[in-house]
Amino acid sequence: MRQTWIALIGVIAVVLAGLQAIVLATLPMANQWRPEIETLLSERFQAEVSISEIGARASWAGPYLEALNLVVARPEGRLEVRRVQLLVDLPHSLLSGELVVDQLVLDEGELVSHQSGSGGLPDPTLWADVLNTIQGHLSSLGAIKLYNFDVLTGPYSAKRLSLEVTPGLGVMARARLVTEDYSVPVAIDWRYPSAAGGVHDLRMHGELARLLIPIAGFEDVSPDLDLTLWLAIQRDQPSAGQFQLRAAAEQSLPVGLEALGRLQINSADDVTVELTTGKLALPGVEASLAGAQASWRERQMVARIPSLSLDGPAMQEAMQHSPPDSKVTRLLTGNQPRIDLSTVDLRWSPSTPVSVQAQVNQFRIEAFGGIPQIGPLTGALFTEGSRGFFEFFADAGDFALPDIFPLPWTSQRLAGVLAFAQSDDGLYIRGHDLLVADANQTVRGSLMLDLPRDKEQSVHLEILADASRDALPGLLPIDLDPEISAFLLRGIEQVEVVDGRISYSGPLGRQVDRSRRELSMRFPMARYRLKPLRQWPDFEGQDGEVTFTDKRAVVSLPAAAFGGLHAHTVTVRQTRDDPTLLSIQGELTGPAETALTVLDQAGIKPEALGRDVIFSGDLRGRVDLLAPVDGAPPTGKVEIGADDLTLAVTGLSEPVTQLTGLATYNLESGFQADGLRGLLLGDAVTADVVADADGVTVSARGQLKTQHMSQLAGLPFSEALLSGTADWTARVQQQQGRVNVMLQTDGMGLASQLPFPLTKTTESPGSMLIELNMGPDEQLMTATLFGQTTVSARLDQSPLALSVRTPEIDLLGWAQLPGSDARKDQLSLLLDLDAVRVGETRLQVDQAAVNLRPDSVEVFFAGEELAGRIQRLGEAPVAINLERLILPPAGEFLAPPEEDPLADFDPGTLPSATIQVNELRRGEKRYLDLDLVAVSGDSRLDVTRLGFTRDGQRFVGEMAWTGSPSGARTALILNAEGSALGGFLRVSESEPILEAGSGTFQANLNWTGSPLAFSMLTTEGNFALRLADGRFFDLGNSAEVLRLFGILNIDTLTRRLRLDFLDLVQPGVAFDEVSASGTLGSGILTLDPELAMQGPSASFRLTGIADLNQQTLDQRLEVDIPLTNNLPLASVLLGAPQVGGAIYLVEKALGTKIIKVGKTDYRIEGSFGDPNVKLIPPFSKQKESRNANAPTNDQ
Repeated sequence: MRQTWIALIGVIAVVLAGLQAIVLATLPMANQWRPEIETLLSERFQAEVSISEIGARASWAGPYLEALNLVVARPEGRLEVRRVQLLVDLPHSLLSGELVVDQLVLDEGELVSHQSGSGGLPDPTLWADVLNTIQGHLSSLGAIKLYNFDVLTGPYSAKRLSLEVTPGLGVMARARLVTEDYSVPVAIDWRYPSAAGGVHDLRMHGELARLLIPIAGFEDVSPDLDLTLWLAIQRDQPSAGQFQLRAAAEQSLPVGLEALGRLQINSADDVTVELTTGKLALPGVEASLAGAQASWRERQMVARIPSLSLDGPAMQEAMQHSPPDSKVTRLLTGNQPRIDLSTVDLRWSPSTPVSVQAQVNQFRIEAFGGIPQIGPLTGALFTEGSRGFFEFFADAGDFALPDIFPLPWTSQRLAGVLAFAQSDDGLYIRGHDLLVADANQTVRGSLMLDLPRDKEQSVHLEILADASRDALPGLLPIDLDPEISAFLLRGIEQVEVVDGRISYSGPLGRQVDRSRRELSMRFPMARYRLKPLRQWPDFEGQDGEVTFTDKRAVVSLPAAAFGGLHAHTVTVRQTRDDPTLLSIQGELTGPAETALTVLDQAGIKPEALGRDVIFSGDLRGRVDLLAPVDGAPPTGKVEIGADDLTLAVTGLSEPVTQLTGLATYNLESGFQADGLRGLLLGDAVTADVVADADGVTVSARGQLKTQHMSQLAGLPFSEALLSGTADWTARVQQQQGRVNVMLQTDGMGLASQLPFPLTKTTESPGSMLIELNMGPDEQLMTATLFGQTTVSARLDQSPLALSVRTPEIDLLGWAQLPGSDARKDQLSLLLDLDAVRVGETRLQVDQAAVNLRPDSVEVFFAGEELAGRIQRLGEAPVAINLERLILPPAGEFLAPPEEDPLADFDPGTLPSATIQVNELRRGEKRYLDLDLVAVSGDSRLDVTRLGFTRDGQRFVGEMAWTGSPSGARTALILNAEGSALGGFLRVSESEPILEAGSGTFQANLNWTGSPLAFSMLTTEGNFALRLADGRFFDLGNSAEVLRLFGILNIDTLTRRLRLDFLDLVQPGVAFDEVSASGTLGSGILTLDPELAMQGPSASFRLTGIADLNQQTLDQRLEVDIPLTNNLPLASVLLGAPQVGGAIYLVEKALGTKIIKVGKTDYRIEGSFGDPNVKLIPPFSKQKESRNANAPTNDQ
């Protein structure tokens, strides 16, 4: 559209400019030259141009030229002008000597454009450029007037366009914009900028008569719209301005709109509007627009209205012309909704429906057409198109469903969400999270209303209610049968309903068949008092339920008090065949005495059982009665059975409890019960009981926990030590004052955490047989455990002494055994065994004894390989004090690591301990005064103190053993300081490297696995060593050469004068100080930076690595030898006699020493057992350097 208008103005300007030029040039003979002028204009405009007549006339304002019926035709459009007049400015023409045009008039024309245009506006920052271009075209034409022009451009047209251009001032235009639906008169006043680059002032005014309002019921309300717009347009700036909007209707309905505001147009897709004042008034609709905002951005319209009020009755009064069966009319008339909104946010885009979000200050609607009465409410409203939801609240509102409940609920606390959807088929409303509450009730629920336009309406209601007795009548729906209502209100004397539920669904309307409605109720009762029969006691309890299905009431009482007994699973139900009868079923339990008293009144009480077999506890009765609803005596039956009975048999230390089953009591033959099920110490058993004149025999069988069988046998072991479940058989016989008990099992499923040899898993076999023979004089116990251990004892003696015969025991396991809680006296174990086992090591012992007390355990042993004591008091750390411990030899020093025996062991399960061992031997290695303190933690064991002595040297340090799902890890810190450190460095256990007078040692090592996984090949860490006043032992030919330096060097003269030849007599190389540091990792020992020796006759530095895995060396030995007058001899020894001789002669001639120090390097490679030591001549590098620097012939 905008391109069309710009093209229109451009074409008119070019045409007028061409006409002016041609007319002025051809003024004397204009009409004679008309064909030539048409041809010239057609070529100039590249169009078909025709003129019916060209003439010149005179007027009071001066001469003017006139062209009639001017037609310019192009494919994209057509311009027709009935008359074109060009007024000549005669005075200025005479003064200037050329024709001067004073005014150009185009009278009555039509412009038809076939171009569609781009359909959008240019960038508002460029509007000034467009106006400047149009102004430039118009300024070249002088004053211009257009009268009665029609511009036709597709769906939009401008009728009766009149335009007047005043040079240097601006343009005024009037037209009527015409669309398919509207005809809008428009006036435009465009004022040119006062200076170049200034502001274009543009005022536009339009009027729209009888605007259609697309709101149901307001179709005939057509207000008139009046809009005035002021815009300031400047180059490179957004267009901004103000507007004024008014709307009013001439009809009798009060319709009005007034708005005044500002707008800013940043682009065609970015427009912002803000109202400073404004209001909207329609019948039943009022809106405050002051402060309202709207924007169009990214093809989305966003608006905010400060407040909006809708009044249904007022809207209906204005819509009386609507059809009487209109859903909207019935909604407004019957339900009379009223709503006040604030902060109303609207969103719309061409691709999405209008959405509204607003705060609801007040809402109320009356009950009508299935819609409930509710209000006044506050809350939040959200709509999108024809659907939305309303979240509401109220402190004192009303709620009523007269189609379901006869009474409204007033002054209630209300809350919930109402969702709605409007379609062509009708209205659908769904309420959820609904709350109606006051002091007597709290009702929660959901509501669904289906209100189609042309079909039957329906409702579905789900309610959860907490209510007291006072609220109960209000919760009974109107469709409930009156007889059932009367029964419930009479029988329920007191009630507290918790989470009661009502489900109701069916058609709506006063004329519908109510039998089509479905009703179900469920009222759980937290407290109640129910009297269904007049001559029976009340049922009173705290848990019950009233349900209503199929128009029959059912009262369910899971547990209630009933005349001193306990009633269980009681149901009171109206029978289907005869609603005057009540079916009462349930179970009665209680003390045997009370129950038998009740049953005795019915003549069915059994006599007491004998003294040898005693039942105690509750009996149970199964009740099945039919009773008239008026409370007359019932008919029916009662069955008696065992219900949580206890069976005590004389001579059995523990009773069988929780017996269930049926029993037969015969007065002549006695009591017999087969298949009684109960618990023996909590384990399920099946028992058969026979009681006659000879005595009592109880046979039992079942899967019993091993710890419970230990308790029956009198063994003092806890469940942590004896666990699992096994198939046991037991027989108890009581005859003539003696009781014989036999317990037997095959052991499958039984587990023992006792230390070896009493260790057993649930899957491994191991039979057990325990026999007790108890009489008035003695109590004997014998047991055979797992086929290899026998135990015997007298249970009536204290302290309890167990005689145990077994091949060997787990020493550490028994030492860690906690004190027994089963006995408070002392327990002694007399062990007949051959050896004890410490981990995987078997140690021969001569004697052993174990004393278990309530708060301690002690183990004593004596033997050639093990002697000492292990003790633990309560939860205190284990104290281990050993005189000697002889262990098997360890593997080779550099042997590959073996499998870690404790790889999956959790160190945190070990107890804290203090360990002292006077002498510990492992093969040839001998350790004295081992002192260790271990602290157990969460999946870790920290050795906070570690000390031992080896070969006269004391070592101290710390160790940490941690466990985790990814694997265990051990860290060790070891320090030493003293004169015996020389023996610490060894090639093997029998081959030390050196000896020293003093020294220090530090090591920080760690490895994967437990402490038992230590290996030089897998350990990582670092070490540092410093030794003083010592000597290297003879390890090969290189040491022989170095030892000679002690003879050749004059610095040792004082040592010789003291007759100290010890360094020459003893093999090896003496040193004053040795220092070394390095790292260990992946089986590689790296000297970092070096091993250095300072000696009286020489010094050396050793660098490189030792591969402990391959047992190979890759090292470099650098030796420094001081040279004096014995240089020739030294040079001979160093492998260069001719050089030494020359140096000697020069030194004698000059009387001064030339060389102070000789340096020799060795390369040490090969295996540990057969190293390859290569001598590198000391001057070879210098010679190579001189040869490299010597000039060549080319130079």
